[in-house]
Amino acid sequence: MQVADGSFEALLDCIAGRPNCSNDWFAILALANAHQIAPALSQTLRRNGQTPSDVIEYVDFLANATERRNRRLLSQLSDAASALNAREIVPLVLKGAALLLTSPIFVRTRLMYDLDLLVRHHDVEVTRIALADAGYRMLGETNDGMHALFDLGKAGEIVAIDIHVHPPCPDGFDNIDRLWQMSMISQALGGSIRVPPPSYTVFHQALHDEIHELNCFRGRINLKHLTDLVLLRSSGHNWEWSEVMSLCSNAPSSQAIAIYASACHDLLGQVDAGVACNRAAHRAISRRRFQARHQWLRLPMTVMEMTAALISGNATRQMLAWDLIAGRFGLRPKT
Repeated sequence: MQVADGSFEALLDCIAGRPNCSNDWFAILALANAHQIAPALSQTLRRNGQTPSDVIEYVDFLANATERRNRRLLSQLSDAASALNAREIVPLVLKGAALLLTSPIFVRTRLMYDLDLLVRHHDVEVTRIALADAGYRMLGETNDGMHALFDLGKAGEIVAIDIHVHPPCPDGFDNIDRLWQMSMISQALGGSIRVPPPSYTVFHQALHDEIHELNCFRGRINLKHLTDLVLLRSSGHNWEWSEVMSLCSNAPSSQAIAIYASACHDLLGQVDAGVACNRAAHRAISRRRFQARHQWLRLPMTVMEMTAALISGNATRQMLAWDLIAGRFGLRPKT
């Protein structure tokens, strides 16, 4: 969407909890809805007394609706986990589902479109059978290594369940055994579900955006995921950026974390994120900030980034660039 003058920076201030009373609230809320973070503003705007009451009323309305929807999703997740537990499988939640089980603040603020579950390779077929017996039917299947193995839907449920055997990134970007070891078993919903620690959630968000969604070339800023980090911190779930960096297994994943940390530092004023930043990451965020205000530059900047990657001699960057080209021209499945 075309960003009104100043509304992007004003929205960043709202996410950080420092809104200005002279803001153009119509433009800010339109942009917040486009980035799917308007319900989350019900939390961040309360830190400052300069927000108009009708704005608070509007985002509270959205937060209440989000909570009702997410309660249904949690019930669906509970039923799916129980079906898997009956086959001696304890799934691990990823992405938004992990946030719902990490802090209740996300039940009111996080817009969700699917439930991502991770299972062991040897449990895939039993998982398929267990959920089929629970009423789920196949919606789609991929084997490209970047997406869920398959998506399942059930009549009467409002979202699909995506089954993964590793987080949404290429093989080699994460240590799956370490992820299983660091996760904790939660029985908050009745059944047993593994939940990764906040540091792993931050790590996976960064890999999802920079590697899976290829924002390292596209130059997009995922404000939804940055807002997740703000709310994680405000709900008392802290992490050390050095701990997140220690999870990286190669240079592209390290740079993905550096870019994420730079976004928190440069855009939201989180000083502690500075320890994980570097010059290249700061430049990447400056480019994205500029691109967010001048959307017409997105294509030429993306082409320049991809060209640099293709001639870099770096096999990983070249693979990611070719993956973007393949996705653009429909040569690999999209989810």
